[in-house]
Amino acid sequence: MNLHAGNLVSTITVQREYMNPALQRIADFILQNPEQCKTITTKELAGACGVAESTVTRFVRELGLDSFRDFKILLAENLLQTAPTYLSGDAIYDSISRTDSHNDIVDKVFYRTMQNMKAAREMVRIDDIERAVSAICAAKNLIFAGTGSSSVAAEEAIVRFSRAGKRCIFWRDGSMSAMVSATADPDDLVIAVSDTGRTASVVSAVEFASRNGARSLAVTSDVRSPLAAAADIVLQTPPRSLGASAKEPWESTTAKTSQLFLIDILYVCFAMSRYDETVENLEKTRDALKSSRL
Repeated sequence: MNLHAGNLVSTITVQREYMNPALQRIADFILQNPEQCKTITTKELAGACGVAESTVTRFVRELGLDSFRDFKILLAENLLQTAPTYLSGDAIYDSISRTDSHNDIVDKVFYRTMQNMKAAREMVRIDDIERAVSAICAAKNLIFAGTGSSSVAAEEAIVRFSRAGKRCIFWRDGSMSAMVSATADPDDLVIAVSDTGRTASVVSAVEFASRNGARSLAVTSDVRSPLAAAADIVLQTPPRSLGASAKEPWESTTAKTSQLFLIDILYVCFAMSRYDETVENLEKTRDALKSSRL
């Protein structure tokens, strides 16, 4: 993974999954205390994480950096670029405050969305996409699980994959979702969408299906969440820590945009793997839609 100045936090979050336990402790401490780590020493960081100073040096090199000093400079730049610029204490959407003009609002929403999408692209791991597409191709049914605003991505996926010829199942009702997942079989694939990865009904859907041998694919921002732990394949969206203050209610659509981004990737890769069949199915469904509108 290429490390870019504006995305150190997201890079650490993604690479953490592939680090050993000692390096993961360092990653966790940095992600939980980014402001403190701008000025921390190697010795202090090692002590806080219960590791040797040489392990901190190794962590920095794992990120592709030459020194701990470079790491702190890059972290400071990252936090400066993504920090909210409050003019009052009442932000209702990411870094936007009550005194911002409409022009300021447009610029800030655009900037946050672009930052999120850049991070989403960097988090795409081609081997995970290929595994996900293979699982979709092999599945008899695609069973979707998602609640609240995450259901937007699920519903968008259903439209796309249904038109391409895949049988899709999705219930907004948690009880119905649980029943469908509980009766899944090894030929089915559960696709679970949850930004936090902690929505009980979504996690349960994956766990119920797994008991029957069904495979599962999770789309979540937290690779350490219960959903990620329960799923066979995990596709990560940018974490909440990327440019979001703890004071912010995280109500923006940027999290959903990255979910839709991954759905688009999965659909297009699937459709291209079965190009002729997909084109035929698209024509059939287009004709069916025309007939239904007469």
